[in-house]
Order: sequence, then C-alpha cells, then structure tokens
Amino acid sequence: MTIVHKLASTKPKKPMKKTRQSTEEFLIQGAAGKRRAATAEDTEKARKVLAKKFPDILAGRKFTDAAMEKVRGEKTFSAMAVRVDPDGAKEPVMDHLVDAARELARVCGKTAGFWGVLEGGILGAVLPGKPKSKAVKAADSLRKKVRARHRGSVSVGVAVYPTADYTRPEILQNTLKALDHAEFFGPDQSVVFDAVSLNVSGDKLYQEGDLEGAMAEYERALVLDPKETNVINSLGVCHAVKGDYGRAMECFIQAKKLDKKDVMAPYNMGMIHLLAGRAKEALKLLAEAEAIEPGVFEVLLATGRAHLAKGDAATAREWLQKAVDASPTSWAGHKHLADCLVELGELKEAARSYERVLRIHPNDAPSLSALAEVYDRLGENPDIALSFSRQSVELEPDNGLFRFRLGMLYEKQGGYARALSHYLAAQELGHPCAEAIEKIKGRVLPEN
Repeated sequence: MTIVHKLASTKPKKPMKKTRQSTEEFLIQGAAGKRRAATAEDTEKARKVLAKKFPDILAGRKFTDAAMEKVRGEKTFSAMAVRVDPDGAKEPVMDHLVDAARELARVCGKTAGFWGVLEGGILGAVLPGKPKSKAVKAADSLRKKVRARHRGSVSVGVAVYPTADYTRPEILQNTLKALDHAEFFGPDQSVVFDAVSLNVSGDKLYQEGDLEGAMAEYERALVLDPKETNVINSLGVCHAVKGDYGRAMECFIQAKKLDKKDVMAPYNMGMIHLLAGRAKEALKLLAEAEAIEPGVFEVLLATGRAHLAKGDAATAREWLQKAVDASPTSWAGHKHLADCLVELGELKEAARSYERVLRIHPNDAPSLSALAEVYDRLGENPDIALSFSRQSVELEPDNGLFRFRLGMLYEKQGGYARALSHYLAAQELGHPCAEAIEKIKGRVLPEN
C-alpha cells in the first residue's frame, strides 16, 4: 500500500509565493513551523538578561498568569508576541532583545499594556481593551522604532480576543502561531492570527507526526474562513493519509470549485485517482493542473507515473525526464525514472538513475533492492548487489519482494541455505515463492 503524505503548504496573501500540498511521500517538507520549541532554561536565560534593565520582569507561566489577571473581565483585548530577527540584527541577539524590550515597554506604557517573556527569547504583551486595529498600529510602531534606533528588526505576531471559541489563555498561544506565520514573509513583519496561521500550525503538527492535531487546526481554521482553499486542501490530504479517499476527494472538489486557478486541487484529485489505480482519470486531472501552472515538478512526476501505470512506458519516460530536469536534486524523480527505464529494458540507464537516488537518499530501500536486481541482470558488481539487497531487507524486513530478490542473489552465489530462508520469509509475507522454494530444497537438504 502506498503511504501518503503532504507538503506543509500555506498560501498567505500576496506577495507570498504559493506553495503546494500533496498526498505523496516524496514531496519536500515545507518551511512552516521551524521555530524550535523553547525550554524552561531558554526562558529563564532571557529573563535574567532582561532583569538587568527590568528587575520586575516576569517570564513563562508567571508572566502568562499575571497577563490573564490583567485582562480578566475584559470584553476584548489584544496580545502580541515579539521575536528578534537574527538575520536582521547587527549586534548580539540578547543585546538586541533588550533593545526590543525597551520599545515594547514604551508601547505598553502608551496603551496600558502588560509585557514580559512569553517563552524562550520571545517577548509577550497584552493590551487590555484594545481592538485589532490598535494592536496592529502598536506592532508597526514597535517595528519602526526598532529599525530606526537599533539597526536590526523584530517580527510581531498579533492575536485578538474574542476570536472564534478560543479562551483568553489561548490567545497568547495564538500570537506564537501568528509569529510562525510571519516567517513566510521574511524578517520585520507583523502578522495577525487568522486561518492561514492555523494552516501553518497544522502543517507543523503534521510534520511532527500529529495527524489528529493537524486536522483539529485545519478544522478550526475553516471556522475562521470556510473558503480558505489552502486549508481545505490540507484537510483533504489528511483524510487521504488516513485512507479515507472519499472524504479527501470531497475536500479537493470543494477547493476546486472555490478557486479554479489553484493547481493544488486538481493535482490532489489526480493523485487520489492514481493511488486508487485509476490512471486514465488521474491523467485528465493532472492535465488540468499542468494547464493551470506548467512545469510543476510534482505534476510532471505524477503524470509520468500515471502513464507508466497505464502501460505506456515510452510516454512516461518523457514526463519523468521533465520532472528530473525540473528538480534534479529530488530523489523521487530519479527513482521513478529508473523504474520506467527498467520497464523499457534500458538497464544501464536505470542503474545510473538508481545510483543518483542513492547519492541523494542513501537509505531508500526500494532503490537499493531494485539496483541490486539491475546489477544482477547486467552481470555487474555481484558483491555490491548482494550488499545493497541485504541493506534493503534490513531497512524493510517485512517486504516480501525484497526478501525474494535477496534469496535469488544468495542462490546464484551458492548460499542455498540463506536463499531458502529468505524465500520462506518472502512466502510468509505474501510474495509467490513456491517454485523457487521447491527448486532449492533439494540443494539444501539432499535426499539420501
């Protein structure tokens, strides 16, 4: 069974370049959520640095508890998270943090706000009674003052209460999600928490392996903006990963109706058909995706795979070569081109493509096993072939095909007992081996 995955794929408003979602494991990871989780030690270190200038500063849980007391009973309030942009700082980050804190203190002094260390080296603030417009104005003023006086920059995440069903304490956490969202735009940015921020947060959870957490973020995002197609695509990919292709397709169809110029929806729909063995239907949708945005690596690759699944290896080769040309450093392109070349009987070229895969992704078990078989068919590198085949089985011991191939190599090199053990294991895993087992039994246990 093919395991499906997705890109982290958040599509902020312009000028952000659109990124894509996918149901395929070979897609590169997105840039969302790279901020390292802060430790208590990180937070205490920042507090100690700032305490030299601000002796009464609170940090971590003490700050958030005190901040919630400040907004208790408030019908509305805004919150901010402020992070130094290391790339934009022309002085040590902690020194720059002190400067940023001075400006945040100034902002809070003008707005009756309360500030401290939210987590790690990230400053936090609450502005009681202040709506979003006031918070955005305060954030922009803060950034401008930092730029003008301190030769560096900060980014600011803003969140507002009330928002949907979020509790007051969750608003501070939403500022951090807005801050992660701000990373997409580069340094010196202010971003207000919205549905796209939740898509970034969901992508981060997805990459960490928390599928249910990611889906919860996407579903909450749709409460904020039911027509955010990027979020709908994200949710569809999660359903696909869970094997619910029906619900996944519903999401992609909805996204396609909302934005006919978005390449993600027809691409994802095509991938669902491809994974379900419907290559003809897949090709129609992939052609739509190619027409919307020509030359996209993922679309080129999927089109090649669909032609190969349909039995047209010659056409598949053309598309897979286009995919490799579009992204030469992607191991997936070389892998599928190699598979296609094997189908065409061009074994030397196939070997070179598998070798390129392994230079990029040394532990790709399917390529290790396939290259071992190709070497054997070419009559080349028998020791390396055996080594690669063994490695593929070590990486995926429950793959019957890999076991069978390893058994064949042992048999050819006279290791009959080892060959039989792998044939038996392959048979137990569902790979047809009866003929091979019967043939070799007499060599392992000769009749008396």
